[in-house]
Amino acid sequence: MYWVKMAQSLATTVLKLGHTQKVKSSLQDTTQLKSIWEDIYSKDFKHRLEGVSEFGRHGVLTECITRLIHEGAILDMGCGSGILAELLPRDKFDYIGVDISEQALGLARQRQKGPNRAFVCSRVENFDIGCKFDAIVFNEILYYLDYASLIKSASKWLRGPRLVLASIFDLTASKWAIRRHLMQTLSEPREILICNGMDGLRWRVIFGPLKN
Repeated sequence: MYWVKMAQSLATTVLKLGHTQKVKSSLQDTTQLKSIWEDIYSKDFKHRLEGVSEFGRHGVLTECITRLIHEGAILDMGCGSGILAELLPRDKFDYIGVDISEQALGLARQRQKGPNRAFVCSRVENFDIGCKFDAIVFNEILYYLDYASLIKSASKWLRGPRLVLASIFDLTASKWAIRRHLMQTLSEPREILICNGMDGLRWRVIFGPLKN
């Protein structure tokens, strides 16, 4: 039950900072958020993300991308230690991962080196390098940010199939609101439920093209 307790604790802390209601961009606020995630990764969080209970979520994200667009450029928002970059075929996909934690990105760079893998330390809502991507993954981050604004802004990063994928851990009342918003914002949205029978952890992966 570590995952559940960690998620609840983190959500409470982020709520106090105002991130679930309104995105702030002050240096102090960014420093606080960064400090939270650096502390989480310092407590062996990387190994929990790579545990058996996470296989289903990462597998579904990977298969959705490889089956729906086959090849292209992927933007992974909240990439953590770069697990998705490792799973996507290198000869088919260019990949940029964005995360606020330097510690997480250090792990990602250790495992994934090469010309078509890059990792950027940034708040996701501030990320802008002038590139377009075929798909964007919101990897367990929408409930920490102004999700409506972030999903709306995704259009500036997308091209071609305009595929959006969002992974959501468990569904509390606030997360149902995110699910509803995704269902309204995506064209022909699909949803896959992943349940770990050993500990009862549940994720949803919601995906589809972003409406114009």
